[in-house]
Amino acid sequence: ILTMIGFLVFGLIHFISSRTRLFLGMERALLDGFFYLREYNVHEHNPLVSNQVMIFGFDEESIAVIGKWPWKRYVHAQFLNNIEKFSPRAVMFDIVFVNPEKAPTYVSHKFETKPGLRREVESAFAEMDGLFEQALEKYDNVYLDLQLVEQPRTGLPEFYQDRIRFNEEMIKPYSQPVKNNMSPVVFHSLEPILNDFIQYAHPVAINVLSDDDGVTRSFPLYHTYRMSDQSNRNLFSAVLALTQRYYRVKTNDVIIRPENVL
Repeated sequence: ILTMIGFLVFGLIHFISSRTRLFLGMERALLDGFFYLREYNVHEHNPLVSNQVMIFGFDEESIAVIGKWPWKRYVHAQFLNNIEKFSPRAVMFDIVFVNPEKAPTYVSHKFETKPGLRREVESAFAEMDGLFEQALEKYDNVYLDLQLVEQPRTGLPEFYQDRIRFNEEMIKPYSQPVKNNMSPVVFHSLEPILNDFIQYAHPVAINVLSDDDGVTRSFPLYHTYRMSDQSNRNLFSAVLALTQRYYRVKTNDVIIRPENVL
C-alpha cells in the first residue's frame, strides 16, 4: 500500500512539474529515492531486472589472471566464442573500439635495427584485431558501443573522415529518417568503430543526457544524428536496440514519436 501511495504521489508531482518547475526538486528527490531502493545493497535481488540478463565486468581477480585493463582484442574474441556456446539472444560489449591494436612505441623503437623482428611483432598485434573480427563475423547478435559527438568537427584527417562515412553507412539499418521527431539534442559527428568490426556488428548509441544538476536519471531511446550529407536520422540507443532484439521487432516496425516510442 505504501508503495502504491508513493507512486501516486510521484505521478501527481510529475504531472504538475511537467508544466512548471515548482516541484522539480521534489520530483527528482523521489526519483533518486526509487533508484536507491533498487540498488543491490538494499535488495539482494532486483525484481525489475530480468534473470536472463548477465553483466560481465572486470575486477581485481580477473585482472590478476588476464592482465591489466584494457585487455587485448584476442581476449574479447575468446570471451565471445565462449559465451556464444550458450546461445545468448544478444551480446553487447560496453567498450568503444575506435583504435586498432598496435605495438607499444617503446617496443617498435627497440627493434628499429631489426626490421624483420619489428614487422613480426607489429604483425602479432594486428593479428589480435583479426581474431576479434573473425569472432564477430561468426555471430549476428553482437552489439558494439557507438559514441556520438555533439559538435561538428573540422580538420579531421581524410582517412578518419572516411571511417566516419563508413560508420554512417553501417548505422542506416539501425536508424530511421527523421520525420518531425527530432531528439532534443542533435549530434553532428561520431567516434568511428573500426571498419572491420562494425561491418559484422550492430552499432548502438551509448550517449546519455544528464539533468541540469549533473545527475543522469534516464537513458534516451534514440538520438538524432546529422549525417555527412546533412540528412538527419534517428539512431537507436543501446536500450532501444536491445529491447528490439529481445522482442524480435523489425526496425521499420519501431514508431518514434516526440513523446514516446512504440
